[in-house]
Amino acid sequence: MDIIDQFQKVYEDDKKIVRAEVVSATELSDDQRDRLAKAFEKRVGAAKVIFDTKVDSSLIGGVMIKSSDMTIDGSVKTRINKVKELLLN
Repeated sequence: MDIIDQFQKVYEDDKKIVRAEVVSATELSDDQRDRLAKAFEKRVGAAKVIFDTKVDSSLIGGVMIKSSDMTIDGSVKTRINKVKELLLN
């Protein structure tokens, strides 16, 4: 990690800025992204969340949010897999 990356990390920690990756089944609208950011800010106690968004159609629906210390998986794919596990056991 170089000095610029280290400075950015210290700055973001000080300002309570959290970076996270959002993976969704379809492209999120600006309104959806904003509402998701506000909900995630409350959940992690951040002043601001910066999302890097990606689309993965294999999720079927829902979203996954991954930050450095937390993963929230609200995808339909994961829910289907959990139901399969329950039925097979």
